[in-house]
Amino acid sequence: MKNKFWLMLAVVGLIVCNVVNVKADSEGYTFENETQRDTSGSSTGELDETDMQVAGNKVYYLWHQYDGAFMQMWMAYADLDGSDFVAVQLTTGGMDSMYGQLEIVGEKIYYIYGRMIGRWEIHTATSNLDGSNFSPTQQTFNDGYRNYYGMQLDVYEDKIYYTFSCDYPNWPIYTATSNLDGSGWSATIRAVSQYWWTRPLLVVDDSKIYYVWPLSDGANYQIWTSESDLDGSNFSTVKRTTSLYNKTRINFILDGTKLYYAYIENDGTNDQIWTAEMNTNGTNWVATKQTNNSYDHGRPVLMLYDSKIYYNYTETDGTNYQIWMAHSELNGTNFTSEKISGSLFSKVNPLFWVDETMASYFWNELHGTEYHVFTANGNYQMIIDEGTTVTASVPSLLTFSIDGVTAGNACANSGGNASVTTTSSTIPFGTYTGAQTKIACQTLTVSTNATDGYVVTVQQDQDLTSAGNDVIAKFSGTYALPTTWSSPPGSGTNSYFGFTTDDTDYSAFQANKYSQITANNTSYNVTIETQPVADEANVISYQLEVNNLQAAGVYTNTVMYIATATF
Repeated sequence: MKNKFWLMLAVVGLIVCNVVNVKADSEGYTFENETQRDTSGSSTGELDETDMQVAGNKVYYLWHQYDGAFMQMWMAYADLDGSDFVAVQLTTGGMDSMYGQLEIVGEKIYYIYGRMIGRWEIHTATSNLDGSNFSPTQQTFNDGYRNYYGMQLDVYEDKIYYTFSCDYPNWPIYTATSNLDGSGWSATIRAVSQYWWTRPLLVVDDSKIYYVWPLSDGANYQIWTSESDLDGSNFSTVKRTTSLYNKTRINFILDGTKLYYAYIENDGTNDQIWTAEMNTNGTNWVATKQTNNSYDHGRPVLMLYDSKIYYNYTETDGTNYQIWMAHSELNGTNFTSEKISGSLFSKVNPLFWVDETMASYFWNELHGTEYHVFTANGNYQMIIDEGTTVTASVPSLLTFSIDGVTAGNACANSGGNASVTTTSSTIPFGTYTGAQTKIACQTLTVSTNATDGYVVTVQQDQDLTSAGNDVIAKFSGTYALPTTWSSPPGSGTNSYFGFTTDDTDYSAFQANKYSQITANNTSYNVTIETQPVADEANVISYQLEVNNLQAAGVYTNTVMYIATATF
């Protein structure tokens, strides 16, 4: 009998193209148009002496400036590039007004600042965006013993929320609220310590107020966080750090369910920049040291933009403090910094704002014995660009080979050795003389980089059929229930043809069990793998048995293997 063999390969997904979008950072900044903005001797360079906010297409600034006798509050506004700068004096009179903060909501600016009336008293105010209609309200009236410091505000809906500290008695921390016009002021002492609480901060969201401040534990300043409901209830405080060095000059921001912090911590020799993150529910405080050099650093400020955190701080160059910019991932990794100023004057209390094309800066600068306020702008080239696309084309790989087996060699899982020699394209069972059974086999080898592997199927176009239309009968075992080989029973069934596989993924075939093969090109899985493979080999065996009553003739058919990879 003559057997013809045909090979068909079917490949799913010939080309795989992996596209990785890489957000690329390009280092380098421009720091341009440095301009002194006050007109006379200005601040002392202390903390909280300036503030800055961007709203719409304008930058708004706040500082205090000497009028020849007293410090007065000033505001200014300018285009984002610093042009069209307009300054407005807000306070007048024979008292110092200092330490201002502002927040812009809608068409109004809201302020908090200190005014020296025997002691530092808290004042709040509102104005239009151009500084007109400045309307102040004195909120504290002490008995001559207290000074209020570190005033902060956050406007949320129809309320203003505040926090501040005091120097009597025992350095308490306060929180307060008022209406938008400053009326309805209500303040509450939240914590009292024999040690000085430095500048407290707050941020408000839909249902909570979050606070942070440094407090000495008697040896070093540590970081404490608090939270409360909007009405001030459920106020709680947690000490977040315990190490042996001072932590000071903290700033923080809120984004969704995360709070991000930047602060100064001394390492025993120098003041270094640290960052931290924490969930808003108070869990998972994680702090990271970001600088580790032999220079001191000044107060960091931070903002979030396009899924990164950007920082502005000062670092001494050995003579003067210069302004540095940095950015990191949200978890503090990949912190990258660069010095952006280089003048011969020390800079303190830097503030900044960035978007994808522009940066604005505001700081105090020491000239001789006086501090002045300066602004600058530039192209913030460390901002993430639009994305660099890296492409790699990985062609699909599927190789499928069929090798013959020489007579006398084992045919795995067939129950015997090869009776005849096969090739890659023929299975020549040869001539049967009387009742006889023969085994023939081939080795199928597959390699593929397909993610989900491959499958090989076998099918035949017809039963083994002679020119006289006599056929070799299908073996009695089925694909669903293969059986060990048995001889044809006679009584009209004088021959059997069947197949088996040694692939152990098809356990029903193991221990030398065979299945019939249907004549209508029905495909049967014979080897399979669910992941990429290299040179995986399996043996497919065929057994053909006839008795003395099988009709004479030359019997042929065509068997096809189909290898399919799933990418």
